[in-house]
Amino acid sequence: SYDISGVKKTIDNLVKLLVKIVKEVGEKNVVQVVTNNAANYKAASMKLKEIDGFNHIFWTPCAADCLDLILEDIAKIHLHKEVIEKAKVVSTFIYGHTW
Repeated sequence: SYDISGVKKTIDNLVKLLVKIVKEVGEKNVVQVVTNNAANYKAASMKLKEIDGFNHIFWTPCAADCLDLILEDIAKIHLHKEVIEKAKVVSTFIYGHTW
């Protein structure tokens, strides 16, 4: 695992990181790269496929990230806001009263 919190997430930086990781693991051992849905990660993964010897690697968006984005959009719908606020209160109450 790599801590890239201090690294600017440009497409080129991400491609360099992905190449480094794939080479470390072994090109033949990597068939898929899973990232969040940000455009720079997707573009970096697509560029990775263009590199000779890496064209067999598939990119997949993270399912948890997709679900998070969907839930954020649902929470913006006025119809659901009241229910979500009530659910948060119930959740906070339950977590605050465990033994």
